[in-house]
Amino acid sequence: MVRCYVDVYRLANKSRRNKAEENYHTYTTDGVEFGKSKRIADIPTKDGDELYVDVIPLELTDEFIELLRRGVRVFYLRRLTMLKQMREKLQMKSTTSRNDLRALMAGESRWVKKVV
Repeated sequence: MVRCYVDVYRLANKSRRNKAEENYHTYTTDGVEFGKSKRIADIPTKDGDELYVDVIPLELTDEFIELLRRGVRVFYLRRLTMLKQMREKLQMKSTTSRNDLRALMAGESRWVKKVV
């Protein structure tokens, strides 16, 4: 089982032909090496893996359903304000995707809810 943490970029799927570096979903498993993905469903996960995301936008619902069908367990933050609190606790000054992922990784298990 692998835990994968994803910072979902809400507009990443709207204008695929105008992709810029910051318009991708950023993901990591260890907080050191980061990857980028155009689609949530393209993140390298398999049956039994856990995917932790900050938010599930309505326009990406189909991609999350695809992950659930593959057997990936998906968890999302109960409140986005928890991410801000963790960034402050870890003394992160900038709000980059990588810092958001590090804050998400440092969060407690009671902060997330499983998608069923």
